[in-house]
Amino acid sequence: MRVWQPGGHLTRQRDAHVDDWSWQRTARRIKTLAMLAAPYKRQTALALFFLFAATATALAPPYLAKIAIDDGIRQEDLRVLTIVVALFVVAGRLEDITIVVRQIGALEPADELDRRVRRTTW
Repeated sequence: MRVWQPGGHLTRQRDAHVDDWSWQRTARRIKTLAMLAAPYKRQTALALFFLFAATATALAPPYLAKIAIDDGIRQEDLRVLTIVVALFVVAGRLEDITIVVRQIGALEPADELDRRVRRTTW
């Protein structure tokens, strides 16, 4: 015998399952997202900017380490090594900025957009 509990239905299906990934349906989803984001143009632009900035700062350290090892340490070039260390510091500061902006809620309307998308689209 199953006992009903509030929210019990959430444990049965935890992910969004999409059966149709055709180009037509994908274009429809993108159009719907664009319509939902239209009232939040500034916030959407900021969200995308900080998304790309966070991605770039997350991908920079491995590449900078490669440059430091190949061009700085192996060739014993202190100038290259100094530049790479400075770029590491800049990447770290940029990552901190993206985290702070997200934490202070500058992109809070994006959360409202996310709720609208979940309610209407999928």
